[in-house]
Amino acid sequence: MKLFLLILALILAPPAWAAPLSSGYVVTTCGTLPTPPGPYLAGRSGEPTIDLAGDMCINGTITASNPSTGATGSAVPSSATYVAGNKSGNLVGVTLDGSSNLNVNCAAGCSAGATSNATSGVATSSTNGATVAWLYGFNGATWDQLQVDTSKFLKVTAPNLEQAQGATSAGEVGPLIQCAVLTSAPTYITATTNPVSCTTGGRLREDLSSINGANALTGNGVTGTGSLRVTVASDNTAFSVNGTLQTQTDTVMVGGVNVKEINAVTPLMGNGVTGTGSQRVTIASDNTPFKVGIDQTTDITTNGVEIAPTAGAAAGITISASSAVESGHILKASAGNLYELSGETGASAGNVMVFNSTTVPADGAVTPVECFSVPANQPFSKSYSPGPVAAFATGISVAFSTPAGSAACLTKTASVTAYFSWQVK
Repeated sequence: MKLFLLILALILAPPAWAAPLSSGYVVTTCGTLPTPPGPYLAGRSGEPTIDLAGDMCINGTITASNPSTGATGSAVPSSATYVAGNKSGNLVGVTLDGSSNLNVNCAAGCSAGATSNATSGVATSSTNGATVAWLYGFNGATWDQLQVDTSKFLKVTAPNLEQAQGATSAGEVGPLIQCAVLTSAPTYITATTNPVSCTTGGRLREDLSSINGANALTGNGVTGTGSLRVTVASDNTAFSVNGTLQTQTDTVMVGGVNVKEINAVTPLMGNGVTGTGSQRVTIASDNTPFKVGIDQTTDITTNGVEIAPTAGAAAGITISASSAVESGHILKASAGNLYELSGETGASAGNVMVFNSTTVPADGAVTPVECFSVPANQPFSKSYSPGPVAAFATGISVAFSTPAGSAACLTKTASVTAYFSWQVK
């Protein structure tokens, strides 16, 4: 009986190669399976096949779809999985802006408020949100940006330092110009910066030992290049002046100084003839007019004024003359003086008439200021030099009229036969 059971167990037991595997049947290459009588027989159980690397051999392609995912930039799937938050008990998905940045509402998720330093004039707040890297100053009410000029220097205005010219001293504030107050002058080292020095009386201490590059002279002594020019005011209180006088006994007088000589010459005093002791005197241009006497006792020597011959044109008088024989001529068309009148007649005798007029009068009744007869073909000359010369208030004109004689001096009949020469001023 025991033998029968043993034989039955051997018959019913599976072969060794068909024993259950714990991890799968190992093959050299997936897709190459053992041929029968291998482990895979119809109606028999089998194990999954794995390669030498321990990977399971699968015949075919695994595909799967997830309706909750999508490509970047595509429309959001209807059943997408969101990153969400709790809003009043409900899930709400987060959103992105146009730059794919996460939208964050600081008013709800952080301290609310405007960006306080994005622009000037923003009101102060303790709940400001975003921060911008600008330097700001607080003016007591708002925050304002600090500014620089075109050279990138910080603009600074110090209103207390900038006082207008002529501003009142009351209530003004600003820096003081200070100095070191000492009882004596301090000792400073060259090439260093130090305050100015003041006396205890509030006066600025100055070094006057040199003026204009010359050492100043002080105290009593002889004058020199370091002496200052001094002008005594006209209303200054009278004071004594020391002087060294000559030793002659006649030079000293009570209450003054007797000047006996000037430049080693005895000065001339009183009325008399001038000499080496006379002083040069310049008469001011605005001096009151005064008379100067002329000695007229000796002709030429002391009487009158003689004009010496000269080549200067200003000392002479221009001579004018007719360009052709004529009956008359305007010598000067304005007021002036007649110094000389000369000429010559033609074939007819007649009268030379002189008029105080700017024109030659027409024929007929006339009133000349001068009339004299001249024979035919004869020269004539009328001189008023050396003076006084003939003065004409209106003008100076001349005419030659016929006939000759005193009876015809008041009636003019022009005769174009005369030649004239004249000197006027």
